[in-house]
Amino acid sequence: MDNISSNREPRLVQTGGDSPLLTVQYKGRFLYSKYNPARAICSIIEKTTFLPGTIILACSPCLWYGLDELTGKLPENCTIVAVEYDTFLCNIAKQKRQDVFSASETAFLDTKLRQLASTGLYRRVVRIDFSAGTVLAPDFYTLVTNAAEQIVATFWFNRITLVKMGRLFTKNLFQNLPSLAEGPFLQELKGSVSRPILVCGAGESLDSTPLEQFGSTFVIAVDAAVPSLVKRGIRIDAVVALEGQFVIQKAYIGCERQLKKTILIADIASRPSVLRAFHGRTVWMASRFTEAAYLDSMKEQGIIQNFVQPMGSVGLAAAFCALVLRETSAIPVYITGMDFSYSIGRTHARGTPAQDRILSESTKLSSSGNYGAAFSAAGFFVSDKNGDKMATGKAMKSYADNFAQTFSQIPNMYDIGEYGIPLGLQRLDASKLCRHISSSPQATGMLHDKELPRLLSSGSGSRREKLISYCTAEQQALLEARDLLVNGEASKYRNEKPLDEQLASLLAKREYLYLHFPDGYRFSPSPAFLKRVRAELDYFLKQMQNALSQF
Repeated sequence: MDNISSNREPRLVQTGGDSPLLTVQYKGRFLYSKYNPARAICSIIEKTTFLPGTIILACSPCLWYGLDELTGKLPENCTIVAVEYDTFLCNIAKQKRQDVFSASETAFLDTKLRQLASTGLYRRVVRIDFSAGTVLAPDFYTLVTNAAEQIVATFWFNRITLVKMGRLFTKNLFQNLPSLAEGPFLQELKGSVSRPILVCGAGESLDSTPLEQFGSTFVIAVDAAVPSLVKRGIRIDAVVALEGQFVIQKAYIGCERQLKKTILIADIASRPSVLRAFHGRTVWMASRFTEAAYLDSMKEQGIIQNFVQPMGSVGLAAAFCALVLRETSAIPVYITGMDFSYSIGRTHARGTPAQDRILSESTKLSSSGNYGAAFSAAGFFVSDKNGDKMATGKAMKSYADNFAQTFSQIPNMYDIGEYGIPLGLQRLDASKLCRHISSSPQATGMLHDKELPRLLSSGSGSRREKLISYCTAEQQALLEARDLLVNGEASKYRNEKPLDEQLASLLAKREYLYLHFPDGYRFSPSPAFLKRVRAELDYFLKQMQNALSQF
């Protein structure tokens, strides 16, 4: 046993009996049976049911016993992705197959998994431990498995979102194109805020936060929290808007006068009618709501500077904006109202549109509480920061987890909300908060006063010309595609390419035409698919024509 423990590199050992197979001796253990190395993995494969559309995560493949049995059993649209933590074992595995990802290649593994998921062919991940090498780094393999499952699940969750909202996102984006020429992008205001920042979500903890103590701070509010803050007399320096649907307009009703000096940090696909109320005071943020060639084209042409990975929640986006705007990491950022959960009967802070709607609909015969949210089939209960039970949902819980994962290591970021799911930040109670604010750096002005007018007008000029050029080219491409689909070979736009190739070159790079189709994750030349694209062409051609008319 001492001799085995002294082995620093894996050693191939002949098995006992008549078996010609080898086993591996490494770090004080055998990674396969000393008598029948292939039996265990073959038994696992035999007992496992593989459905079409499965990514097989082959963990620690080592000598690849069971590979032939596995490939012979897999149905259509299945693929094998191998990963090995240990460098020595990875080299052994690569002697049979080179496509094994080591621990130092997790970035490439992530890219590979995302590429597979984006094809729309895969719906699940099945992990198979090919050897006992997995016990040498169990946390690593658990992490990789969870990440792979999350990547596949996220793709299909995003697909559902795009089917419901993809058409609206693109419509809003095209309607916002004329306004993109009038304001800076968020990164152009980087480091502009030199005083403490308070980020306000719309959760219940906003009610119990002593906002009056933050008189000299820079206040960033999510859109749904605006009316609640206005009713409390809190000055709002910036509002973050991601929502593209009509319902969000209720958050601004009656707040126009109090928001006259407020800047709007708006996503490129946010509600256009909201943007008009902040004319001349809009700062842009470009969330990459999907992987699409037409978005890449906008960046390549200088219309969009940089994309921000979509965070799903406007609360996360507001926290991200705070970190971009603060001058240095020494500037504290306080978070409240980011509960991602709610008590029974409540979902939002007082004064928010959701809470006001419940109160306005209450009568002597109906309750003023929203109890259905807590006890719906999609809801469940979690323990909050104080150990109390709070209701939440799958999406909100994922936002909370994402918040903790994204911001928990950021210096000088504090959670001052009394309720809600833990955010992974240092908490400050009322007594600590008062002392912390008084000792924080103070400054006057919304941003650096002399720079703000210049920054807010920095989007004009060259970007306007690029936008006009982009819209003109898109309009022409849509006209050509429509004529080709209607007239076929008789189209006046026919060139030397086969008709299918000419159509594909025009349509495959304009995913907005079919992004919202259930099967719209990739372009298809099938007649049924093209008929649906033809129906969308007129709609988006009109959007582009309207955009051009506003320049």
